Amino acid sequence: MRVLCLILVVALALALVPSALAGDGEWMIAYTGGSWLIPCDQFIGVVEFNVHIKVPPGFSWVLTTTMVDPTGEVTFGETIVTPGWLSGDTSWIALVYAGGYTVYTDQIVAPSGVVVSNTTGFASCATGEIRTTNANIYAGFEEPDPATRQYGLVTQQTAVYSQPNLDFPVAKAVLYPGEKWFVTDTIDGAWYKVYLSGAKYVYVPTSAMRLIGADEWYRPQPPQPAQ
Repeated sequence: MRVLCLILVVALALALVPSALAGDGEWMIAYTGGSWLIPCDQFIGVVEFNVHIKVPPGFSWVLTTTMVDPTGEVTFGETIVTPGWLSGDTSWIALVYAGGYTVYTDQIVAPSGVVVSNTTGFASCATGEIRTTNANIYAGFEEPDPATRQYGLVTQQTAVYSQPNLDFPVAKAVLYPGEKWFVTDTIDGAWYKVYLSGAKYVYVPTSAMRLIGADEWYRPQPPQPAQ
């Protein structure tokens, strides 16, 4: 009986810490790995997923867990709703029947009630399989993390691109010499990922920008010719 009671427990561990992903999106969910915290034995196994999540105020994080025994019977179902605000790294932990499996859905729900992300997870003691679908979802934009951003100076007029590829220009978006923008990443030495004032992240050829130090970033630029 004690074993059965243990089997019917689903634990959600919220050990939130700052993350380097902070700043990537106004809401986000990213599963970065799953493993057997306790390998399956004759009674149960315990599966753990590492999760990075950001739930803004007004949004909700909804976890629904379903446990299925070796006969295919659903023996446990629970939904946990965590309201925003929540941000950081956490672990999702659940029990799995020996010979059975556990399924969960992980959703972020907007204040309007619209489900903006929907991840499905699966762990089976029968096969040892662990998998997720739609495991990395980001949306919205905010100013980059000051600890990781760099300073960029536009050196020649350039279009910007929605991907690090010249085939994907952003319509009517042009940068001009002398403009300064935050750079958040360098891709293959050929592209900078650039933050444009709360509108979006775009990609700019490195040939049209150069990285500068804080002293030059804050130094006034000489007047530029009228465009």
